[in-house]
Amino acid sequence: MSGARATRRPPGRRRRLGARLAAVAPWAALALLGLLGLAWVGGWGPFAEVIDPFRQPDGTLAVPISPRTIPAYKRVGLEDLVDPRTGRPAYVYLKPDSVREEMKVELSSIVGRVLSKEKPAGFAFTERDFAPTGTPPGLSAGIPPGKRAMRLDIVKVPGLEELRPGDRFDLIATIPLDPSSLEGEAIGGIRRADAYFLDPSLSNWTKQATVEVIVQNGLLVVPVKTRTMPIPVSTLTQGQVTRQRPIQEVVVAIDPLEVAPLTQAIATDAELQTVIRSGHPEDPADSATPGARPRSPLQDLPNEAGGGSGYRMIEAIDGNGRRYIAVRSAPDADGDPKELDASASPEEPAP
Repeated sequence: MSGARATRRPPGRRRRLGARLAAVAPWAALALLGLLGLAWVGGWGPFAEVIDPFRQPDGTLAVPISPRTIPAYKRVGLEDLVDPRTGRPAYVYLKPDSVREEMKVELSSIVGRVLSKEKPAGFAFTERDFAPTGTPPGLSAGIPPGKRAMRLDIVKVPGLEELRPGDRFDLIATIPLDPSSLEGEAIGGIRRADAYFLDPSLSNWTKQATVEVIVQNGLLVVPVKTRTMPIPVSTLTQGQVTRQRPIQEVVVAIDPLEVAPLTQAIATDAELQTVIRSGHPEDPADSATPGARPRSPLQDLPNEAGGGSGYRMIEAIDGNGRRYIAVRSAPDADGDPKELDASASPEEPAP
């Protein structure tokens, strides 16, 4: 116990040591702060990876970019160009030789313009991204001049759901030949046996269809979107109620003269098909997709050489009534087919 008391420091000595440490502590703290400041300015130690996002690197040009996806047909505002992480307009810093001529480098050339298509995040702006100056925002900005826009249900017009905005297409309406409307024993007034003898291909005449191209070179404006349509429904317990039915639609731009035929085809439940056009720049925009009509027996039947003037249909009236018969065309002196005189009476057989 006496040894422990001998090694214990006197209270006065401990007080003097604490006073010295208290006097040195402020200077030590200032020195530490100074070292941290030098490390931050010089990029040493833990501050080596810190880069000031607001400081433009020397020898670069600031090119505005889209910080987020901007919807199509929207008027671009300054708020659309502000990066939410920094609160400032988003830029990418490029060397002058990396900045293409079409890139817009001034915010004033971007703000207030209407986008002609959706702008993905992280890309610079060019004139191709915008509709012509003066175009109002909204769906009408995506309709080319001289065209009309229509909403189409993809259930009634299959194939449009695969397209993207700007893709071009044709629409074909197919109406099969209705066999029930044909005469059972004859084809166009000709006995079936005679018709098949003259042209064997007529055996499949009822397996034909009218194929009409009702839209040429249409343009997809808005891809597939789902909207709800209110439908009134009568119930036993609640009476007349309104239900919501989801509908998937696209918006297309077509020629004004094609609006009525397309509406008529949809109203008559014609079978519609989408023909997708090539997206290559060299594809001719004025190329047309032809249609097809069913072949009628009342048209010219083929001759032996494969032409279309081998037979002619004439009307005959006899004791059995009025009917059509096929007569072969005889060539004239010049070798051209010449229809036989149907009014001449054939020689009567000897009694």
